[in-house]
Parts: sequence; structure tokens; C-alpha cells
Amino acid sequence: MNSVRLVGDVLLEDRRSAYQAVLGSEYVTAAASFHGVDLADVANGHAGCVEICREALDAGIRVVAHGPSAGELGDFKKLLDDSDGRLRLAHSVRFDNKYTLPHEESSDRKLGDVITVRVIRTGSDERDFSVEELNVFDALLLFGGEVQRVFTRRNSVLSDDVNTSLSVIRYSNKAIGYGEACTAYRRGYFYEVIEVAATDGMLEYDSFSRTNRIIGDDGIEIVDSYHVTPLQAMVEDYVAHFRGDRVSSVPDAQTMELLDLAMASLASSVSPAAVTA
Repeated sequence: MNSVRLVGDVLLEDRRSAYQAVLGSEYVTAAASFHGVDLADVANGHAGCVEICREALDAGIRVVAHGPSAGELGDFKKLLDDSDGRLRLAHSVRFDNKYTLPHEESSDRKLGDVITVRVIRTGSDERDFSVEELNVFDALLLFGGEVQRVFTRRNSVLSDDVNTSLSVIRYSNKAIGYGEACTAYRRGYFYEVIEVAATDGMLEYDSFSRTNRIIGDDGIEIVDSYHVTPLQAMVEDYVAHFRGDRVSSVPDAQTMELLDLAMASLASSVSPAAVTA
């Protein structure tokens, strides 16, 4: 695998930098054709993710997709299931130290059973809302595990398109999760919050202080320094997987679990009641 075509303008420079670091700048293209390309990276917002992914797969190349729109979730899941491993959903949260380090530390320090999880990702329309909502759900799954029910409300704030969602979930162990995704803020703004309360301690992060804090009998602070960006770490993992060098650290089952939660959330957003995930 030596070349990649970037499709869509969502976080284009961040994606370009990640692939250039892994493959080299001469192998990254924004050309209009899939001819001669080994991999397509699709982050095109609301312009038909599934259609583009299907076109690339039909051309015989592999695809990384950064998030189908809410209305495409079912079709994307089927396409993923039928792709014979050639289509992968972006899981940048699973490669982000802000999320993975506190998750590992809380497990090592045995903070006990999770009681509540809160994840917030708010920014401007430079980011795609569908991607940010999936990232929130992925983080909720990372910290809380299997979800039993979800209740979601979506809104359009200063926009004709849905750009805000608030979700409350009940985990299978009866813990509660709260997620907020929003792309209605001013350009350049981005803010994250992670809070996990457990029976024997808690962990918290906010992007203003940029420090993970684990609070318990042996409280600790972890600075979220990066050797590589989360996107680059994900690209390295996915490219190695596609090349057959190793199996990706994100199992297909986690992708299906995320898509199932997103579809249950969407069903809940048009229902007066919570929906079983």
C-alpha cells in the first residue's frame, strides 16, 4: 500500500499530515479518480459517505471512512459487513491519549465499578457533526462498556442542519452515561470534557487544563503529551492492518457496537422514549 486519496474537506490538513507522516507526501493525493490509488480516506461531511465508499470498494481499493451521516448508518453497516475487511470506520478516540491513558490508569488502579460517565465534544462547523457524535459514543463505550438503553435529543442551533445532540445512556451494569456533541460554536473553537465516577475514585479531563486527573487513594495527574497525533496513530494502525503486518487494535466487533449504539440513538431522537441499544 503506497498511495491514498483524500476525499472531503473535513479536517483535511490534519488528515493529510497524518498520511504524509506514514506514507510520505508523494503518496497522498486529492485527485478526482481512484485509478492507481490503494486507499481512500473519506471525510466529506453530509455529501454521501456511503455512495463514495461503495464507489471506492467497487474500484477494488480499501477505504477508511470518518463517519456516515445519521441517515446512512444502516447502509454503512451493511456495506462494512459486506466489504470483506476492506472498509474501516475511523476510531480516532481509540488512539487518543486523552481517552486511552485515563482508561488504562483507571483500570490499573482499580477505581472500582463505574457509576457515571460524561463525555463532551463541542466545536465549530470545521468539524463534521456526524463524526463528533460517533466520537462521543465511542468514548462512552470505551469507559462504560456495553450499553443497555439510550435516550437522545438532537437540535439545530443557529443552523438549518442538526448540529447538537444530548444523549443519556444506561449501561448493562446500570451505570449512567451522558454525551454531548456539538458543532455550533465559533470557528477555531474546540472543547472536550471526560469525567468518570467510580465506586473507589474518579478520573477527569478538560481541554482547558489539558491534564488528566485520577482521583483516589493514590491520586495522579497525567499530562496528555503526544509522540504522534491520534489521527497519525490511527493511520499507522490501519495501514499496517491493510498491509497484513498485524491485526488492527480496533476489532470489528467494536465498530459494529458503535454503529448499533448510533442507530439506537437516532431511533431514540424521534421517539418519546429511550431505545434499547
